[in-house]
Amino acid sequence: SKTPVIEVGGVSQSVKWTDQVRLDRLLGRTRSFLKVQDGCSQFCTYCIVPKLRGRGRSQPIAEAVDHASYLIDKGFKEIVLTGCALGTYGFDFEMSDSLTRLLLALDKIPGSHRIRLGSVEPWAVTADFLRVIADSERICPHLHIPLQSCDDSVLRRMNRRYRVADIRGILDSAFRLREDWGFGSDIIVGFPGETDEQFENTRAFLYDSRISYLHVFPFSSRPGTAATKLPGFIESGLKHNRVKQLAALDTELRKRFCERHLGKSCRVLFENRYVDGLLAGHADNYLDVYIAPSPGLIGKHVEVKIEKLSTDGVEGALHEREES
Repeated sequence: SKTPVIEVGGVSQSVKWTDQVRLDRLLGRTRSFLKVQDGCSQFCTYCIVPKLRGRGRSQPIAEAVDHASYLIDKGFKEIVLTGCALGTYGFDFEMSDSLTRLLLALDKIPGSHRIRLGSVEPWAVTADFLRVIADSERICPHLHIPLQSCDDSVLRRMNRRYRVADIRGILDSAFRLREDWGFGSDIIVGFPGETDEQFENTRAFLYDSRISYLHVFPFSSRPGTAATKLPGFIESGLKHNRVKQLAALDTELRKRFCERHLGKSCRVLFENRYVDGLLAGHADNYLDVYIAPSPGLIGKHVEVKIEKLSTDGVEGALHEREES
């Protein structure tokens, strides 16, 4: 008899979320990932995820809160929410602003921990979503938003459901609420049909923005995706030239982000990680911070006064110890 073929892409939205195995604290780790979403129903033209992982499915809010509470009780100091398409969290519940509702519920968990979001698509970044993060002492003011392009024509060909004006609105709204945001983004260059002018639109927008860092990728065709049938494939050399330009811009954006913190204090969670003899950690907004090692700092939130730039971030000195 023939082995039956399972069409993963046909996973129905009626399939319930399956809870994950819960692990005790890993030795030396301060951060735990909490997957609350899987699959995707957006069908961006370059992406194979909907066919490989099925339609979007979300962990119910009550279960996510219970799992997060478990991890916090085990001693983790940072919980990172993740998913294949985290910005579609709750679409299967048919509940408006579901990710915001999840954050509100998680923010009520007592303890000296922080909540960080993984990559969040722009359509989830509503005014209420930003306000909840900006007003919270536990949710990190750090968003990694996969913009992919900052040109409307390219975004349409990608089947991304927002435009450059929406991106600008997100950034403007965020920085009106607070000044210490960290924003990262994924960018695809050399998408089929991307002209020099369209690439320049993306580069110019990013240059003028307050985005903190970039992850830049040359377009790579995936069999089975709609983008494979689009006209205007870009020659490899040109794609990599565009990658180099945005990589240089990434260096500039990271430097600007670091410079904005000079002379200021920020809360840092130090990890069991050392770089050139210095203890490494991340501020709430994902700024890389390095400090001279001191007993008892690993796994603690402390205030650090930022003194100077370093190769990969900033260096500082212990300002005021904050037990957490």
